[in-house]
Amino acid sequence: MVCSLLRSSTDRNESSCQSELIFVRTPPADCVIHNAEFARWAGSEMVDQAAIDGAKALAMTAIDFFTDEELRADVRAAFDAGAK
Repeated sequence: MVCSLLRSSTDRNESSCQSELIFVRTPPADCVIHNAEFARWAGSEMVDQAAIDGAKALAMTAIDFFTDEELRADVRAAFDAGAK
């Protein structure tokens, strides 16, 4: 989903320029972050489930990393080479 990066402050754009980004957003795309409407969405069951889904994605990524020696070697080589 397209994020409202131009309509509100966020640092995720800078972060995603350096590494992959797991971003879960469930409010409608036209809902600007850092306002009362977004806060109402943040308290919804849909957003609770999105947080769980994001946590699972992070956990599965960690499992992949720690159980795949070739992946770890590739990450190390990219890091050492200064890859972005």
